[in-house]
Amino acid sequence: MTKHLRRKKNLLLLAAIACLCLFGCFLFSMQTSLAVKNQVEHMQETVRQIPALVDNAYRSAEQNRLSYDEVYQSKAVTVAYMAARDSRFQTSTSYLHNLASKIQVDNIILLDRQGNVTASADSRTPDFTRSRYNQLRTVFETNEPAAAFDVTTGDVTRRYYASKLDDNHEVVIEQNSGELQQIQSAVNSWENMLGNVKAGLGGYTFAVSSQDYTILYHPDETMLGQDSLQAGLKVEHLEEGYYGWMNLNGQRLLCGVTYLDAHNAYVICAVPEGELTASRNI
Repeated sequence: MTKHLRRKKNLLLLAAIACLCLFGCFLFSMQTSLAVKNQVEHMQETVRQIPALVDNAYRSAEQNRLSYDEVYQSKAVTVAYMAARDSRFQTSTSYLHNLASKIQVDNIILLDRQGNVTASADSRTPDFTRSRYNQLRTVFETNEPAAAFDVTTGDVTRRYYASKLDDNHEVVIEQNSGELQQIQSAVNSWENMLGNVKAGLGGYTFAVSSQDYTILYHPDETMLGQDSLQAGLKVEHLEEGYYGWMNLNGQRLLCGVTYLDAHNAYVICAVPEGELTASRNI
């Protein structure tokens, strides 16, 4: 009888331990689910704000470009006015060089209607008779300053502005586009748009091209330009409204995705699994 009771007691003890283990697993699962649920709710709010954030940045950049172009177009108009009405105006290289320095432009060029250079502050000028510069010659038909445009030669991009001088001549302002590009990148580069968008306490936001799946932005600069699929992402997870687990560069991340069609990009908010584990254990 004693042996039977001892056996029964052991079975009850094992059953109690099993119940505790099951309860522990249930509690663990419940805490994990709650941690994920809470994080997703916070993430959804962050993700909802991203399209407006990016659109506002691009609108600001466009306004900056318009303002920048207005300044340089006005300089072309001013030089054309001086050339037509100021008796002190000269077409010598030294005079135009000094004038370019005063009005803070890279080069002042006088062209005839066909695009031949008649005077220039810098002797190194491109062949303006080529069709790629036809935009400059619109001043003769419209009597308005030409719309600004870029021309890239090698690794240098220059921006051009033009104003009509008379029926057969025009004034062209040549400016390195690097200045404008710096102004623009300070507003609408992925780094400036997403660098301060956080997810959770230790999470971050990154962007992936929808065309070739390369990483457009990531706080870890070594990830830039990498193939996100080779780094662990799955195509089926890259879609608007996806919330769930992803793997990137060996790290498991809880992610939320929004798709920016106008920019051919997926923007992804990511929280490392370790942060959820830490919050679950509090």
